[in-house]
Amino acid sequence: FPILILLGFTPIILLNFSTFLGCAGIYLEDLFVLPEYRKQGYGKALLKKLAEKYHAGQFRKGPGNIPYIVHPEAVKKTLLRWGTDTHRTFAIAWGHDLLEDTTVSDEEIIEAADEYVLKAIRILTCPEGMPKSAYLEKIVKHGNSQVLLVKIADRICNTKDFIKLKGKLYAYQYLHQVDPLIA
Repeated sequence: FPILILLGFTPIILLNFSTFLGCAGIYLEDLFVLPEYRKQGYGKALLKKLAEKYHAGQFRKGPGNIPYIVHPEAVKKTLLRWGTDTHRTFAIAWGHDLLEDTTVSDEEIIEAADEYVLKAIRILTCPEGMPKSAYLEKIVKHGNSQVLLVKIADRICNTKDFIKLKGKLYAYQYLHQVDPLIA
């Protein structure tokens, strides 16, 4: 049976009911942010949920079985500490590894955010087999300031992990691979 709820002032009819969970629901991929409601944080929230969905069951490298989703969240928090406050930048941070590490589709990213965010995530995605130096050059050549900030925040978060996992020297060398981004 359909269930009617309000999302803000917009009524939503939930057409599915999970007998396993015992509650009504809506499929994330069925949500769409109308253009006139974009740039208000809705897409960021949807992209966060998309990242949570597709990174479910993935874990960070190293001991402890730390859920992978803590990484994009750490990237977003780093950007927030730097004073970044644009919803698109946060959406890019939440989604920066989606195309590289999951089976999410371009359409799902567009529906959760927009084509701008998809383009940014595509720039941040390292094609299989591409050397890291060429990948970083691609980011410098095609990325705007939001893409560069997300990549630098990503590298800083990864560097913190590498200090524990592989030692300070490896972490230092890893971090300084992005020097062309900030030169």
